[in-house]
Amino acid sequence: MSGKTSGLFSSYEDVWVVDGVRTPFAEYNGLLRDISPTDLRIKVARALFLRTGVSPNDVGCVIVGNVAQSSFDAFVMPRHVGLYSGVPADVPALLVQRVCGTG
Repeated sequence: MSGKTSGLFSSYEDVWVVDGVRTPFAEYNGLLRDISPTDLRIKVARALFLRTGVSPNDVGCVIVGNVAQSSFDAFVMPRHVGLYSGVPADVPALLVQRVCGTG
């Protein structure tokens, strides 16, 4: 080995994380059982825009974390969150799924 590392590297100087919000923890089949996970995240995204004063039009990418697939349409959840919270349709959306540590 020559001591060189290989891999991909990207550097961004125009990325800003303004704030973060997570949905509440709840027991399975508990208090939030009748609320769609997608609808809950849309509500959180709307609250985030109100709280920070950031316009949905200024968002460059929607990233949603998820521990486990919770509904048949959860794979398009970030898209729904973006669109229903006012982010323009041409903004990409990304779902991050991890067994633990997503929150």
